Amino acid sequence: LVPSGEWVGGTLATPFIVDDGDQRERARIAIWYELPADKIVGQTVFSPREDAGEVLATVLRKAFEAPLHGAPRRPAAIRMSQEDLLPPVREVAGEEMVVRLGEAPELDEVLESFTRAMAESDSGARRSPVAT
Repeated sequence: LVPSGEWVGGTLATPFIVDDGDQRERARIAIWYELPADKIVGQTVFSPREDAGEVLATVLRKAFEAPLHGAPRRPAAIRMSQEDLLPPVREVAGEEMVVRLGEAPELDEVLESFTRAMAESDSGARRSPVAT
């Protein structure tokens, strides 16, 4: 596998509420974003009751094997801002990969993009059909 650029990973709270009958909670998203390609290579929505580090590591493993865009590959480096999620990610990444802590504003931008797209989709779905 040829190394690609840097992958930025982390988990974020979404604006979406999940109601499982007993409890209402804000869904979370685990995401891996490739730079400089500006592509999401892995993502999943999960419950805040799940282990965020394990979920993020699982999404990374799947992205190595079958990224959402392009052929299987591994990044040259990984960057994430959540130190508490680092151990399971480092285990998946392996010792040879550069894994560093740093700000990850790209993930906030991706979440904002999702939110805008959902709002646009919702507003379109509520319009009355126009007869032609």
